[in-house]
Amino acid sequence: MAPRPYCGLASRLPGNARVASCPKRSIRFFALFCGPLLLFFLVACDRKPGAQPRAEPRTTAPEGDAVAVVGEAVITREAFQAELNRRGDVRSKESVLEEMIRFEALLARAKAAGYDHDPAVVAGVNRVIVARFQEDQLAKHVGPQSMVREEDVRDYYQKNADKFVRPERARAAVIFWRVPSKATPEKKSELRERAETVLTEARKTDAAGFGLLVQKYSEDQATRYSGGDTGWLRRDENSARWDAMLIDRIFALARPGDLSPVISTENGLSIARLKERTPTGVLPLDEVRDRIEYAVSQEKRRQLEEQFFDRMKAGFRIEVNRRLLQSIQAPTPVVEKRPPSMPPG
Repeated sequence: MAPRPYCGLASRLPGNARVASCPKRSIRFFALFCGPLLLFFLVACDRKPGAQPRAEPRTTAPEGDAVAVVGEAVITREAFQAELNRRGDVRSKESVLEEMIRFEALLARAKAAGYDHDPAVVAGVNRVIVARFQEDQLAKHVGPQSMVREEDVRDYYQKNADKFVRPERARAAVIFWRVPSKATPEKKSELRERAETVLTEARKTDAAGFGLLVQKYSEDQATRYSGGDTGWLRRDENSARWDAMLIDRIFALARPGDLSPVISTENGLSIARLKERTPTGVLPLDEVRDRIEYAVSQEKRRQLEEQFFDRMKAGFRIEVNRRLLQSIQAPTPVVEKRPPSMPPG
């Protein structure tokens, strides 16, 4: 029998589904499905004893385009060069060739042991074929059609305006005094009087002057040197930083520049000065364009994929035994057990 050209595992998949030489986007399919196949081949001799491949007796080195011959397989110059290019590393040519020779030897022995007919191997190969075919077809037919047009964006924006509502927001500057939980009533009264005095000063100054008061008196180190800026706040939001009562008093201020009275909260005393406020409204299209384009493209792709699978099923007789299906017990989800946490301290 004439030696056959070497072309690696991929060329032996049904339907010529080349995986080893496919683009990077198919590597994940190879890793998922072909890894177990190689394991089957590696243990072939131990698992299924059978007829051993007959080695062709040779007295001379391979000639012509053959870099090496392993039984009936030929490792051609083209295949060897492609493997070198695919690896792109600094290993010697001899080490790469040795790996290719080992592969062919393992493959021959695995086939002799019947692994090419093993149901698990055949199922794995079929999954690789389907995955590659599906990826290629979706990229060819679905990808270009899922492009988002400007009219798609505007139509989605108009029909889903409720998804882009911006809640009422307010931004303020705050002077904060910390009141220890164990402070005496006299100490609390003293701090309150100090805050009232600062409030009197704040009523006589503008935004820049209020910023100086923040630097002089505020005990909130995170905002003391940024003018006490709270950032944008939403009404009724559950803020980990700002007390709910403080937020409520900020939203009670009507116009930028308005000052709150001294606000007593669980953590201390505050004075707030309103900086900006925006009413509830729909976000402009330009602010949400990226979100819309992504949503539209995903929906288009989903619809096109459904159409694709419908076309693939068309022409086949498909029947489902519902009674049998209902009788089959679905596996119970496995809950990952975590080690107990270490005791504190």
